[in-house]
Formats: sequence, C-alpha cells, structure tokens
Amino acid sequence: MERKLITSRAGLNEVASIMSPASEATAPLEFDHLPETWNPQAFVPRRPLGLALFCAAMAFFSVVVVVVAVFYFIGLYAPSWLPFSGAISSADVIASLSPLTAMLLLLFGGTMIGVATALWRQEPWALYTTYAAFIGAMAYLLATGTFVVLLLVVALLFLYLVSVRNYFY
Repeated sequence: MERKLITSRAGLNEVASIMSPASEATAPLEFDHLPETWNPQAFVPRRPLGLALFCAAMAFFSVVVVVVAVFYFIGLYAPSWLPFSGAISSADVIASLSPLTAMLLLLFGGTMIGVATALWRQEPWALYTTYAAFIGAMAYLLATGTFVVLLLVVALLFLYLVSVRNYFY
C-alpha cells in the first residue's frame, strides 16, 4: 500500500523556491510514499537451557545453605522451636559449624540467591560475578591440589558461561 502526501504550506513553498528554479517553486510538494508505520515489538530475551538449569541448581543449593544456617541458629539459640521439644540440639543439626561460620553461610547463601535470580534475568553483572566466583574456585582447587573432578566441572561450567555470554547483552 502506497500513500501520497501533497502539501502546499507557504513555508515549504518558500523553502522550495530558494532551493529550486522559479518554475518549480509554485507547485506543491509531493512525496511518493510515507515511511512505514512503527509497530513496536516486545523484546523477549532468549535463555539457553543450560543457563536455566544452572540458575535453578544454584538457587536450590543456595536455599539449602540458608536453611542449614537458619536451623543452626534455631538449634543454638532457641532449641525449643525445633521439633520434639528441643531434643535436637545445635550440635545435632550441623556439628562442625560455629556461629561465625553459620553467619557467613547465611550471607553467602543469600548472596547466591540474588546472583541466581539475576542470572535468570540475564543481567551482565551477575555473569561477571559468577565468572569471578568460578575463577576463585578454580584457583583454590588448583592451590590445594584436591578434587580434580570438581576442578574439571568448575572449568566446564566456566567455559559454558563464557560461551553463552552473548545472551546477556
């Protein structure tokens, strides 16, 4: 469908008379077609399946870490809130934790839930934060020389996140 616009406004004729010979200045301006109408489309970002599974696993394990820390604090400071009238003490929930490590677990788990949510929304800062965490984990595993299989898994996850970085921009 082609639309035409014909105008004879005085201002346009004056501009046309300056820019063109006198014979063309008296004729109204005619355009062959108008630009297409703008129909905005909603942007729907695509999320790779591996990224979705990684975010879901990260959020699940983060929730587990937070729940463990919360249960430790409940067992330590309010054992009567636990089932069986306090029969479960804080040592029974997690024996190797101290209040400081439980607090660090609580902060770490909450931070990981936030990063997992931001990765799900494909925010670039979460990708860079995950890069830094994986590089730190690989450096730690290389320095200690343990968990060779875990080092390979972390390295493969890091390479996968590098390969899907274009979905974050």
